[in-house]
Amino acid sequence: MKFCTSCGKEVDPGTKFCENCGTPLESALPPASPELPEPAQSRPAPPAPPGTGSPKSRVIIAVVAVICVIGAALFFGLPLLKGTAGSGSGLPAGAPVRPVTLNDQESAGPALSSTPSGITAGAVQRTEGRYETSYEQVYTLDQGFMYGQKVNFDHDLTRPPLYIKFDLTPGMVSREKLDPSTGMMVNATYANPNSWFEVKVLNAATGEAVDARGFNREYNGMTKQEFMVRSPGNYRVQLSGNDVRAHVVILIGNS
Repeated sequence: MKFCTSCGKEVDPGTKFCENCGTPLESALPPASPELPEPAQSRPAPPAPPGTGSPKSRVIIAVVAVICVIGAALFFGLPLLKGTAGSGSGLPAGAPVRPVTLNDQESAGPALSSTPSGITAGAVQRTEGRYETSYEQVYTLDQGFMYGQKVNFDHDLTRPPLYIKFDLTPGMVSREKLDPSTGMMVNATYANPNSWFEVKVLNAATGEAVDARGFNREYNGMTKQEFMVRSPGNYRVQLSGNDVRAHVVILIGNS
């Protein structure tokens, strides 16, 4: 026996609708077909990770990479090597290098001078070493002179010559000067133009000058000089100067 699920009235078997309320009867409905799952959509396979190719392909790639590296080295390296070979010495690559000698003035350049700036350089007289043994030193002095300061040395010369040598260092000054090339004021350091030194050999009895040498003023600009008085006599050597340091040596004959 079946009953309507809506109103509860008894219905005959095989009836599709309730005669009382018209509700469809469940047993009369065709059985629902089970839902089938949707077919899975095909997805592209992920790319293979690097290095998983065949051994043959990896060998080919390695050979190509080595060839590229060698080609780049040849292309960029050869010009650099050629440029290095032609630079540095200023001579073309492969040019022979001529050795520099002390007598080669073109290579060695001008000789250096110890003469202070602003002082005229000149030939310095030198006495050979073998002559030094023939003299006896009777006086030496190493001091600075300022404002015409004077120092006297008297000697009765019986063993000529009277050999006098002096070596000077003038005072230096720093001042602003106009640079003609740029038209600007620049700091310049040079020998003081007011520096001077004088050596007078006087007759000690009469005061008459026998000989005189010096630096600057009416004398030359040589800072190292030497001279001789060859006649016997009673002499006074008078040294004087300004803003200069003097090293003086006086010698006489040894026999």
